[in-house]
Amino acid sequence: MDKVQLRRRLLEQYKALNLAARHTDSAQICQNLQEYLQHQVESCSAQQVVVAGYWALPWELSLAEFYQHNSHYPLYLPRVIHCRHKTMVFCRYEHGVTELTRDKVGILAPSILHKAQMELSMGFRGLLDQSQDVLMVMLIPALAVNHQGYRLGYGGGYYDRFLSALPKSQRLSIIKMAVVHLDHMTDRGRSDAVMMCEFGADPWDVSMDGVLSPRGVHEFHGSSRDSC
Repeated sequence: MDKVQLRRRLLEQYKALNLAARHTDSAQICQNLQEYLQHQVESCSAQQVVVAGYWALPWELSLAEFYQHNSHYPLYLPRVIHCRHKTMVFCRYEHGVTELTRDKVGILAPSILHKAQMELSMGFRGLLDQSQDVLMVMLIPALAVNHQGYRLGYGGGYYDRFLSALPKSQRLSIIKMAVVHLDHMTDRGRSDAVMMCEFGADPWDVSMDGVLSPRGVHEFHGSSRDSC
């Protein structure tokens, strides 16, 4: 099945998922994320772990519970600022403090109307220059992931463009985790956290370092961040 057909089929199934089941899976994925980040803190030499998350669409797994209770990790969320050029920036977010407004594609994101918030968004790039001291974990929503670690997104290309525009050293310093739903990604009879779908990757696609699902975490061997 090609990516267009697979994307359409999975998106239809995602939107038809039971609301209660999605809520339960979202709570589980927040717990798995918390445990994964704690493991990174304990096993890596970085002085700080920073999280680049996302604000979930209605059918996606929500990380809102993690955001609400987070007090340990500086958090950034994406904001699309130009649709034609597929441009987005990551802005600092603090639950209950940061103002959220709709971005160019209608998704809630930290406002950058204020000079201070714009400076914080520019500071995100500065963190990537401190890869020896700062460990960046980027959580990227996905419909599916293949065995080579490439994610199937919505076809907009925003994440691929953002990551591809970074210097290679910065891109490789980020732990890129695809966030996927249990129903389409797991084989309940296996001990693996996920079972990947099969689809081809395009030349501009950026591979993930791992997958975060309600079932757990799956890291790809041979990824750019096998070790800290």
